[in-house]
Amino acid sequence: MTSGQENGLRTWIGDRQPRLLAVTGGKGGVGKSNFSLNFAIALGQLGRRCLLIDCDSGLGNIDVLLGLFAPHHLGHVLTGEATLDQAIMAGPGDLEILPAASGVQALGKATAAEAGRLLKALTAVSQRYAVIIFDTSAGLGPQVRSLLKAAPETIVVTTPEPTALADAYATLKVLAGFKHAPTVQVVVNAADSGREAQAVIDSIATVSERFLGQTPGYLGFIPRDPAVPLAVKSQTPFLVASPGCPASRAVKGLAATWAGVEPLAPERTDVWSMFRSLWGNATVALRPAASREKVSG
Repeated sequence: MTSGQENGLRTWIGDRQPRLLAVTGGKGGVGKSNFSLNFAIALGQLGRRCLLIDCDSGLGNIDVLLGLFAPHHLGHVLTGEATLDQAIMAGPGDLEILPAASGVQALGKATAAEAGRLLKALTAVSQRYAVIIFDTSAGLGPQVRSLLKAAPETIVVTTPEPTALADAYATLKVLAGFKHAPTVQVVVNAADSGREAQAVIDSIATVSERFLGQTPGYLGFIPRDPAVPLAVKSQTPFLVASPGCPASRAVKGLAATWAGVEPLAPERTDVWSMFRSLWGNATVALRPAASREKVSG
């Protein structure tokens, strides 16, 4: 991308900018994708329309959690076999979802032309959303690191299990090493009590302060709730299947807290900056829109 194209893109985005959030967990099995889905639904109920992008190109399952069949996915958008609008699927409420290219490492191995195609498509539709959420793969592979490096805001999901805590700390260590570290908040999932969740975050904070010289924010916790596995089995988000259950009430509270936090400045949150570390050589020609409306959130 030439400097003129980049400046044009920044100008285009400057007036109305969705918040960009990466949700990660380090360890698999902590409920990261289920959290991403229900958190996005909760934000939608607060008037923040979301696009949830499943970035787990190996084992993407957001569409599975919803019982949807995805005829098109992220990989098809990259290759030009489908447009972004053809690949985006409708979820509960105003939520929209871009399924992953399951079994294909499409996102991490995109060519410059493919990256440019996706970037252009995302900037074209970003005016529709208040928040774009990137649900990362488990682990800390190159693709996950690139997404975390690019995202201005990150939520790290963990559980009270020792292995999950170790992987959450490893994720925080990676985030702390970035030149421009994102705003990081931790969510403790499947906690038996608020006391247990507080013990978890205290442990993370102590180790982070001692070895990283900083501590992550604590967004809150989600209690262990039998309604959650039942909802997964029925392929219905627990926020929809059991809106009054403890887990649903907790996620609604987390979404309200996060939505009330002032996002980072637009120059750190534009879509080009989000993807530059993934595909620094992508070239996109965009013209600023003639008019645009500000999106809340």
